[in-house]
Amino acid sequence: MPRGNTTLLYHDKEKAAVAKAAEILVIERKVVVSLESLVEIEESADRLRLAIFETDVK
Repeated sequence: MPRGNTTLLYHDKEKAAVAKAAEILVIERKVVVSLESLVEIEESADRLRLAIFETDVK
């Protein structure tokens, strides 16, 4: 699910909602950050794969 600029993984309101849900569910912040980082890695890998195979790179 590419979003363009991976440094802004998702909208600030979405990020705040995720943080609030994690707090309610007693999920440590480091777990949330780890999951967000994995998504960023996956998006980067997708862009790299597209670039290698010279398809429509976004």
